[in-house]
Amino acid sequence: MINKNYLKYLFKSLYPLFIVCGVIGVITLGYFPFLSYNNEYAWSGYSISYIDQLQGYYIIMVLVAIAVPLTIHSRYYSKNSSDIYLSLPMNRKQAYITENIFGLIIVIASTLIGFLAGLALTGIANLSYYMVESYLEDLMALPIILIAVVISYLMSNYAVSISNSMIEAIMMIIAIFGICLMLWGILEIFVFIHIELPHYNLQLKCITFGPGIPGYLFGTFTEWSMTGNYKTGEYKMYGEMLISLLINLAIWCGFSYLGYRRFLSLKSEHLGTASMELLAGPDGHAAFFGLIYIYVGSILFEWSLTDMLAIMALLTASIGYWVSLFVLRRRIAFRKDDLIRFAIAIVGGVIIGISLRYFLIEKYPVVNSLQ
Repeated sequence: MINKNYLKYLFKSLYPLFIVCGVIGVITLGYFPFLSYNNEYAWSGYSISYIDQLQGYYIIMVLVAIAVPLTIHSRYYSKNSSDIYLSLPMNRKQAYITENIFGLIIVIASTLIGFLAGLALTGIANLSYYMVESYLEDLMALPIILIAVVISYLMSNYAVSISNSMIEAIMMIIAIFGICLMLWGILEIFVFIHIELPHYNLQLKCITFGPGIPGYLFGTFTEWSMTGNYKTGEYKMYGEMLISLLINLAIWCGFSYLGYRRFLSLKSEHLGTASMELLAGPDGHAAFFGLIYIYVGSILFEWSLTDMLAIMALLTASIGYWVSLFVLRRRIAFRKDDLIRFAIAIVGGVIIGISLRYFLIEKYPVVNSLQ
């Protein structure tokens, strides 16, 4: 499955990427939290919280995980380099698996190195300050960050695997992450405010966007650590959010398999060109804007200032739709298939938004707000 010679070649040729990601990990999860202790915790009796700092800085490691597959896979976005790599003595299956094993090694290793550096520097700071959590509780944050980083890698990897060019890959990354974020928001706005659930079940909506779970959990964990409430059983949220992350991980492993199948079938003559495959750039782009139109539709026809803002948002989104599509196509042209996608996105999105508002907000009362 793994081509060992190719893996060795990747380590030799891309070792600067490994070093850069490792340095970013140490700075993000180690040095930045250490610098912030003096500034943020002096007011609280010289107490420090490493987990609270992770809430603000772990997102940089998510960005690293997004960039790594884009960097590795970029060799297929040039016709000359793609011909060279596809002619190596290995098949596409070996190339895909080897490259992604290498990419996962980079993001996992850089996260581990950064986290251990963070613990070491926090230990040094603990000589002068008071830690609101124990080192064991700090270690419990590690699997949360690791899984979130791996999920981010898989999401980006799926985007780049079904793309023919760098522009399409970037557009697909934006679309995929945007779709997941908006699905999260739709569940919050239209579904969860109408379902009476205990507060600690908030993480159920997080299944749609795994990278967002740590930020929410770390903030809650810090509050509980300061009050000691995690000892009363409310810390059950940790286990449930870990399960949500694992479900999210399984979902994106499935999508990665689909990306693998698509990579096997990508036409060599299309690599590095504006010729896009089915269910890739234009379709992901239309789905992304379709969800935006759902939000716009949910506030349309209220005959108020909000309605005027919704119309402006509708026009702005439509302009953004075509401008970004022209960038994706690398030409200004109103193609028939693009007009059909636009019609489906705007009409379908607005109708769904209006329907969701009527059936889930106006028709039925809110049972329990989870804000």
